[in-house]
Amino acid sequence: MNDKTRANQIDVAVGANLRRVRSLRQMSQEALATQLGITFQQVQKYEKGVNRISASKLVLIAEALDCDLSSLFAGIADERHDEPIPVLSARAVRLAALYDRLPDETARDAIFKLALTMGSGETEGTDQ
Repeated sequence: MNDKTRANQIDVAVGANLRRVRSLRQMSQEALATQLGITFQQVQKYEKGVNRISASKLVLIAEALDCDLSSLFAGIADERHDEPIPVLSARAVRLAALYDRLPDETARDAIFKLALTMGSGETEGTDQ
């Protein structure tokens, strides 16, 4: 795979992540465009990977969407490492946000242990 093809695949993946996070935030393309000072058509082009997003615009997008910059790069393999950054489903992201809002540490611990038990059967030696 040549560098141009790889760059295009990354642009498409970043655009898909932008769309996913924007949708999770229930923000329209128009609302995001207004916050960024661009047209909604430009947001559409970013989301389709037609236009590349500059580094400064990526930072502004992450701020507008109240997400980590790494969320926009989820699923993109780093050739220096074996595994890509994991892509979380919309439900997993929502569950994580709800989990972090629980005021009771005991409830968070119980939910964490339940998820571990159901997901892998492990409960010992885990970090929170």
